Amino acid sequence: MEIRQVNSLDDGVYCVDTLVGGQKEAISCFILEFEHVAIVEAGPISTYKTLLEALDEIGVRREKVRYIAVTHIHLDHGGASGVLLKELPEAKVIAHPLGVKHLADPSKLWKASSSILGSLAEIYGQPVPADASRIIAARDGLRVNLGGEELVAIHSPGHAPHHAAFFLENRRILFTGDAAGMFMTGHLIPTTPPPFRLDLAIKSLKRFERLKPLQIGFTHFGMSQSNGYLEKAIQKKKLWVDLAKDVVEAGGGVDELHAKLLEVDEDYRNLCKYYSGSDVVLTMYRVGLMGLVEFVRNGLR
Repeated sequence: MEIRQVNSLDDGVYCVDTLVGGQKEAISCFILEFEHVAIVEAGPISTYKTLLEALDEIGVRREKVRYIAVTHIHLDHGGASGVLLKELPEAKVIAHPLGVKHLADPSKLWKASSSILGSLAEIYGQPVPADASRIIAARDGLRVNLGGEELVAIHSPGHAPHHAAFFLENRRILFTGDAAGMFMTGHLIPTTPPPFRLDLAIKSLKRFERLKPLQIGFTHFGMSQSNGYLEKAIQKKKLWVDLAKDVVEAGGGVDELHAKLLEVDEDYRNLCKYYSGSDVVLTMYRVGLMGLVEFVRNGLR
């Protein structure tokens, strides 16, 4: 079943292409249609109407949505949280405890995001505050009963200190946010914005492996069978850090690392070609390279 930008992935599990900035296959949100409906990832505020339209097309009444599980507060993942709470009267946002204050007051988040993302921040849009009384601070291992299914919060720092993945336990579907990287058009690359931490990122991925997921829901982008991608994500992160060290030690920075990855990483090369006309996606990639260069430079000081 395919309804415009809504794909039915499994009985009751849907993937929504937010079409951010008009770009297909860049940011996905997931709708879990059980007795208590949950949404995984709010997406950026500029696309919240797309998500509401998806609920309408699936036939989910807005008052049926009980939870919006946000893997982290970056604008492309949690930016629409505040406005969605206004549209979904029974919903509560679930987020890592370290992210709660920034959802309730996104002013510092917006200032920092604007300085790093530039024009991409404007495409995502400036978030509005989320009602603090409707935010659940998700402790590690928090379980949410959806009726016949449970959604489990898994703290997973590395990409960001306030990152939490969500595991749909019976279906064994793991929604990894950015912790397992970007999986676009069959190609996997790391997501490593500042302040990236390699040690924590690998620890989180190994924890994911112990869950033995059958499928992985990538915010960037869509759903895949697990197929060893978590181990591949570990090896890719290590490789990219090593390449960044070589580049930085030779006096290079983001541009030189980009050129090196085009040379040696087929996945990166294919994705840059596929999204060659997309400022949205290519800026995502560049921010990741900024995080790697910063991580290496900090380690060399």
